[in-house]
Amino acid sequence: MQMIKFILTSMLLWSFGWGKYALIVEERLGEGIEVSALAMESSGKQIALGCSDGGVRIVGIPSGRVELILKGHASPVSALAFLDGETLLSGDRGGEMRRWNLKLQEGEVWPERSLEARGAVRAIAAQEGFYAATFENHTLEYQDREGKKHSLFYPRNFQMIGWRGSSLYLLGWDRRLRVVEAQSGKETLEREHSDEVLASAYCAYRDDLLVADAGRRVWKIPFDSKKPSQEVGMVEFSPSALACDPFEKGVWIGGSQGEVIFWGEGGVKEFLGEMRSGGVRGLFAPSEGILVGISWEGRVVVWKKL
Repeated sequence: MQMIKFILTSMLLWSFGWGKYALIVEERLGEGIEVSALAMESSGKQIALGCSDGGVRIVGIPSGRVELILKGHASPVSALAFLDGETLLSGDRGGEMRRWNLKLQEGEVWPERSLEARGAVRAIAAQEGFYAATFENHTLEYQDREGKKHSLFYPRNFQMIGWRGSSLYLLGWDRRLRVVEAQSGKETLEREHSDEVLASAYCAYRDDLLVADAGRRVWKIPFDSKKPSQEVGMVEFSPSALACDPFEKGVWIGGSQGEVIFWGEGGVKEFLGEMRSGGVRGLFAPSEGILVGISWEGRVVVWKKL
């Protein structure tokens, strides 16, 4: 029975997708290498993978192959963000941040000061040359558009941060979504989700936040406090990754056991298949007709629309 299930799943995923997508690439990073952080370059041509061995692997899209390995961190990489097309920021569990010149394949500790008191780097966000980072000691550090550096303290850590124009959005482990005006440091929004958030993704074309929670429900959370959160739907597995697809106008949802489905804005839910190497760590829709899946165990899969 298990063999029959495997054959049927393989036919669905690798040959036919769900009538629209088919597998074109399947690569492994290496034995025993786990993915601990992810980031996509704005053009969608490269994805950076932070790994358990302290290395950062740059993967080309749609080839799915490792083009470059950056070595310098002494502990697992915990956060990544592209500062621009040639510059990558990385942070590790020891609290060190590094800035990499991808063209020269060189990196340096950045900023140049002691990081011991801050603890592990939890998340990094970058936009148009400006950065923000959160740390284990509950601090948020960022640089505004005028180049001024800020440091704020919060009672809880954040699992996701990002830039939204001149503001930062912060999703905390306390289930609260906050928006901070960067120049003044003033909070302009705070709203709380009803359940523990397991995965999240910013949807730029709609300007809202997608979250998947412990109740196996996916929601759209608007940045307007006057608008209520809207439930996208409920899945039959524990969600572990989300990707907003501006081309297909919907959301890709990955599961902790490797499940991958697509949910369209019209309420259409289609099963894509299962990744065979552990749960889904991340999903990306970098360009029209391309979906990239990353497993926790270091497997890179690329699907292409037929």
